[in-house]
Amino acid sequence: MAPEQIGGGPTIRHQDALADLLSSIGNRIGFDRVQRLLPADSLIPERSFVLAPATYCAPSTGPTSSGPCRPITLFPPEHATAAAGTPPASFRWRRMRFTTLRATGPERIAPEWWFDDPAWRSGLRDYWRIETQEGPRLWLFTTPQSPAWCVQGEFA
Repeated sequence: MAPEQIGGGPTIRHQDALADLLSSIGNRIGFDRVQRLLPADSLIPERSFVLAPATYCAPSTGPTSSGPCRPITLFPPEHATAAAGTPPASFRWRRMRFTTLRATGPERIAPEWWFDDPAWRSGLRDYWRIETQEGPRLWLFTTPQSPAWCVQGEFA
C-alpha cells in the first residue's frame, strides 16, 4: 500500500487549490487576464488552440486526435540557414549550428482554404521532426514552392 499521512492539517483537494490560485491571481490582475489554452479543431499549428479566460470556462481534456506528435513549444516560424538535402544534414538557427542525427517526416499540412492567412499564402508545408546531435529536438518545415527552411517548434 502507498504511504499515507495520518492526522495533521485539513486535506485540500486539487480542484479547490486550483480555484484558490485562480481567485488569488484574478483578484490581483483581473479575471479576464488569467487565461488558459483550449484545443481547437484545426490541423494548422497556429490555429490548434484558442485562448479563453480560465475562470469562465471549464477545463478541457487534451486533444482528442491521435495524430502525429506535436511540439511542446510552438512559436512563429523562424528562418534557418540549411545545407543541401531534405531534410538538411546541418543547419544554423538562432546563431547556433546543428547537425541532424535523426529525422522523421515529412508530414504535409495544407492551408485551410476558407481562411485567408498571410502566413500560409506560400501554400503547402512539409514538416520534419529533427533530432539534433547537439540535443534539441526541433520541428522544421519547408514549402515545396521555395527551398527555405524554418523552425516552428521544439519537442520536450
